[in-house]
Amino acid sequence: MDEVLRSSNRRRCRISVITTAEQRWLDCLTETTTGKTFIKNSFTAKEACVLIKNTPTGLGTTRRHIPNHVKLNYVLRKSKSFIMENPGSKKTNEWLYVGDCS
Repeated sequence: MDEVLRSSNRRRCRISVITTAEQRWLDCLTETTTGKTFIKNSFTAKEACVLIKNTPTGLGTTRRHIPNHVKLNYVLRKSKSFIMENPGSKKTNEWLYVGDCS
């Protein structure tokens, strides 16, 4: 996980650093078996939200905090493991995983 930066008033800076909840969403996409097969092709944030919602946690329980597609677009943009496939068009953003997908 990325290092945690703190501002002068000891609160966590969340603009450029991925929080623990956001890291859990990214781990759901990159570390689960359904997520690994899902990110081999390009995908949209709405499709990723559905995958995160339907994937149980490590203990087998349902997830309590599920992002909407706008928040997940923001998180994927902050992550260095994902790149936007068509950033200039006005259509839906499609994402590609550029990390290690073994």
